[in-house]
Amino acid sequence: MSENYARARGHIPPARIVATAVSARTPETEGPVPATATRTVLTRAGLTLADIGTFAGNEPFAAQILAYCTELGLDPERMNPHGGSIALGEPYGAAGARLTTTALTTLRQDDLTTALITVVAGGQGMATLLERTS
Repeated sequence: MSENYARARGHIPPARIVATAVSARTPETEGPVPATATRTVLTRAGLTLADIGTFAGNEPFAAQILAYCTELGLDPERMNPHGGSIALGEPYGAAGARLTTTALTTLRQDDLTTALITVVAGGQGMATLLERTS
């Protein structure tokens, strides 16, 4: 919902969407495809990987996260610090909602400012950058 709608009803939005991006490759080479979307999001936001507090990515298989981290030069320890899709589940059709909820919880629990969420499916990669507001 919009920030105005939420505030009018007494809700304080936990975060705002700073930037989003989508990228694609063939499904056979989809492992690192969210890295392209991640680079676009970081460029749009004027940030680097070092500026991101936490990373939440779906992992339809463990090698996907490793390919993503390798492509970006990201320490895998920074990805899914409280468990990923393999540990927490990947609800069919709702992976993005689960990842967003986990990222928002991590921002609050770990007192962080930014979270980068990535999703991969069928050769498409998506990235969303959130900034904590409360």
